[in-house]
Amino acid sequence: MRIIALGRLSSDYQRLVQELLKQIPLELIELKDYQSSVYLDKEAQSILSYLSEKDFVVTLEIEGSMLSTNQLVEFIDNNIHNITFVIGSSFGLSDKIKSRANYHLSLSKNTFSHAIARLLLVEQIYRYYMIRKNHPYHK
Repeated sequence: MRIIALGRLSSDYQRLVQELLKQIPLELIELKDYQSSVYLDKEAQSILSYLSEKDFVVTLEIEGSMLSTNQLVEFIDNNIHNITFVIGSSFGLSDKIKSRANYHLSLSKNTFSHAIARLLLVEQIYRYYMIRKNHPYHK
């Protein structure tokens, strides 16, 4: 399981994400964020270079479907061997990436910064692993 995300996090968010990543088998690939909507296709090419035909791609989009934590656990169980989550830049994702996605996931109908979205996704994946280990973290 892995996350492909555009942009770098500030040190505070980076520290929080890294603490969770130390405890779970999750790969985080951080790609350059060009910080302009005219570069969405360039960002898409960068993302696509990390994807293979067998990857089950989940894009994070406000228009996507929302899942409860338990629904997300079941969803990951069904796709864990080849699931790749993709978080775009502050300008969103290119239509090339959206059309490549097998599933469009929304963390909320609220809008979050990309740093918070990444932290929330990593925390939910961490929670997934704790649930699977019957750890009391998830109450």
